[in-house]
Amino acid sequence: MGGQIGDHGVITGKSGAMTVSDVQKTKDGKYMHIGVVTEGELSVEDEVTASVDAAYRQAICRAHLHPPAPEGAPHRARRPC
Repeated sequence: MGGQIGDHGVITGKSGAMTVSDVQKTKDGKYMHIGVVTEGELSVEDEVTASVDAAYRQAICRAHLHPPAPEGAPHRARRPC
């Protein structure tokens, strides 16, 4: 819905796990996790733990904060995300 790239990661529950490849916010304000169940099964109302792929998030952060400079532009120091 927006232009921001969603996180990647893993959602783990007592009886299964899911690899998340995208997260999108719905029109009614809920977050929808898109991915593939890689172990067992997950059900609505399961208690789960979500882990974000930190390396992927950091790479997206760097790309978002520091777009490529035009050819010939002066170099400036880049700060970390």
